[in-house]
Amino acid sequence: MRRLFAAGLWLSALLAAAPCAAGPKTDVVVLRSGDRITCEIKTLQHGYLEVDTDALGTLSVIWSDVGELTSVHHFVVEDQVGGQFVGTLRSPVRGQLEVVGATTSPLDMMTVVAIRADRENLLARIDGSVQLSFNLAQANSQRQWALNADGQYSGRAWFDAVTLASSFTSQEGVEDTSRNQFNLQSGKYLPKRWFYAGVGLLQQDDELGLKLRVAGGAGVGRKVFQSNRRTLELLGGLLVTNERFQDIEGSQTNVESFLYTRYDAFRRHSPKVDVFVSFGLLPSLTESGRVRGEFQLSSSIEVIHNFFLGLVAFDSFDSRPPNAGLPNNDYGITPSLRWKF
Repeated sequence: MRRLFAAGLWLSALLAAAPCAAGPKTDVVVLRSGDRITCEIKTLQHGYLEVDTDALGTLSVIWSDVGELTSVHHFVVEDQVGGQFVGTLRSPVRGQLEVVGATTSPLDMMTVVAIRADRENLLARIDGSVQLSFNLAQANSQRQWALNADGQYSGRAWFDAVTLASSFTSQEGVEDTSRNQFNLQSGKYLPKRWFYAGVGLLQQDDELGLKLRVAGGAGVGRKVFQSNRRTLELLGGLLVTNERFQDIEGSQTNVESFLYTRYDAFRRHSPKVDVFVSFGLLPSLTESGRVRGEFQLSSSIEVIHNFFLGLVAFDSFDSRPPNAGLPNNDYGITPSLRWKF
């Protein structure tokens, strides 16, 4: 837990910072059409190879259009079955990628799903996004805004991921409400797409009468599949949860099992489209019959480089709140503007 929350502090402080490390433009990308690009290779993610050029700035190249890669810099390369290889890059023939010093035989480039720089610089290993949602209505003086952000640090063996969701709603004649949630995972990659992780959670929700929920635990997960078009990830384990609700004195502690699933899909051709759906099911082990659920959906389309317009939806469910007068659900949907780094 000490490592978990220390990682959260680092990631939270650096969440809005984009990787800024620059290197000499000595890498070479050869497209299947035969075109040659001298550049600095940045990353391969979600079916796009990001490269930085002197003349054209940062380019997003569809991975299926790439025929050869060459670089004297060290990268971490990940394939569809979860293998990770570290070394310099070269293509002995078109359509193949050799990680020099790490692979016994070249990889089929279509089986490669991620490439990231193997650097000691912390910023160079962080990627994520910041998303703003808004809704205004003159008739009842309604104002609603929301902030969603996520960041992930990826090392050779360890990873740290943080998500933040915050919303506020004000309406004439109705008491203002807010909703805030912070999630943190810190874990280690295992062979064949398995991993284990510690998890931490802070949550507050006026609509559910929840003053504060603090939870910590651990689990084992697996990327069921990952490709340059979609990924599906599962994580299951146990949580110890402490909760404080409105109109109830003191707090209560209980133990919950959990199963989280996240599905990401992305379109590789312009305009870029990103969709992700996450769902968490948390049956209580100490309160028979109580089940909580967390659902989130985000869908966005790129309007200019790394800026997206879309929709964000969420639903929080509690089958048996401690106070029978409290609602079981809090849900919402808002338009959003998203920046991806």
